[in-house]
Amino acid sequence: MTPELEARSKLIVEHGPNLQKAIAVYDFGSMLSMVIDRQNDIQVELFMVHKSTPEMRGFHRHPDVDTVDTVLYGEIPFYGCGNPKLKAGDSIAIDRMDWHMTGEMPVGATFLSVQQWFGREPNTSLALNWEGKPFSSQHFYLLRKDPSLWVKKTSILKH
Repeated sequence: MTPELEARSKLIVEHGPNLQKAIAVYDFGSMLSMVIDRQNDIQVELFMVHKSTPEMRGFHRHPDVDTVDTVLYGEIPFYGCGNPKLKAGDSIAIDRMDWHMTGEMPVGATFLSVQQWFGREPNTSLALNWEGKPFSSQHFYLLRKDPSLWVKKTSILKH
């Protein structure tokens, strides 16, 4: 994690994100996301996860993106990066090379993701910069769409 990403994520968590205007909204079936800010290589995205089930689980990574994710609602059992169980107010830094996944979330969860993109400016959702098992049939479909819409990084597309 770069000092810029760390400083930006602390500032956004302390003062709250600007939710006045959505840059983009994505429906992944079991999860919704809203990109709420983009400045150069930094992007801020709000994720709302529905109740999750075991079939949604699978290790993945985001090969072009480092993130600092802060839980706003619910609890997120996290596998990878020390396997913490995150609750509202907790943050975790995830390197672009870290394979990770979440556990079951019986009531769902909401988290804010502050991202630093490498090699290009952000132009899509973090969930579309993906290598690993898709977490829903809608996610699988979006990853397979025309790559001119976004860069897809999925190498495992067995669903």
